[in-house]
Amino acid sequence: MSQLDPEFVESFCDEAHDLLSQWETLCMSMTSDCSKDTWDALFRMAHNLKGTSKAVGLTDFGNTVHKIEDVITLAKDGAVATTKELIDWFLEGQSLLSGWVAQLRAKNYDSIDASEYLAVVQMIIGGGSVPAEAFAEEEPAAVAAPMPSAPEVREAQAAPEAVTEKVTEKAKKATPASAAKSNETVRVGAVKLDEVLEIVGELSIHQTILWHARKDIEKTNPLAMNSIYIAKKLLRDLHEKTLSLRMQPLQNVFQRLERTIRDIAGTVGKDVVVKVYGSDVELDKLVCEKIVDPLTHM
Repeated sequence: MSQLDPEFVESFCDEAHDLLSQWETLCMSMTSDCSKDTWDALFRMAHNLKGTSKAVGLTDFGNTVHKIEDVITLAKDGAVATTKELIDWFLEGQSLLSGWVAQLRAKNYDSIDASEYLAVVQMIIGGGSVPAEAFAEEEPAAVAAPMPSAPEVREAQAAPEAVTEKVTEKAKKATPASAAKSNETVRVGAVKLDEVLEIVGELSIHQTILWHARKDIEKTNPLAMNSIYIAKKLLRDLHEKTLSLRMQPLQNVFQRLERTIRDIAGTVGKDVVVKVYGSDVELDKLVCEKIVDPLTHM
């Protein structure tokens, strides 16, 4: 593990974070839709995780995903029954891998012991389904998918973060096929983004100075005055677009809450229907991270 390249591992963590988030969305949609497209999408995610992890030297991570991938193949081919226990097992795998990714982000490259989790694989292959007792002693998760917290992000300001395109589809209209499609992203360091915001702020100050001096300029040089008007509009647009780079849709927050609700409902034996509204509303990334815990307690 000492031969791992930290930059490659960090890049892998960014990609894995996105894939595991989509993984969770697909698994939760399986209660109402277990079509072949859903299984194909989940298989592609597992396959990508396996390939990229082994490419950067995370062999144990890749081998773990490979065994999960084998079960996905069986379920896709109909050799394993798609039961609530099977879906729970895939969600448990998502939590395990997410925790592993969080550990890698913290520069801890030790492998996580997944033997207990993977022991269920032989039961699945032998019995054609996940035995109910496999999760008999599981504790309900307080917060699903243990991703890095807001304090961890603040302590590592230089950590790359994904800048995603605006999500326009509401969660209630989302389908497994659309959930499987990853928005095209550009990974930008938080420090670099703050520097751009600072420069834009300085430009705004100088533009304001020019704007207040426009009367004198207009008398002597109408062409320059026209340029000031155009620059004012362009700078306003630039400022708005730059600020939007830190914005994220609340869908990410709602997805974690939906996972928590599902786990608790399963623990207490209740059927719960989750309806999500306003998932396309955007907030600053740090604000989204800070409100997860209060909403979970509520």
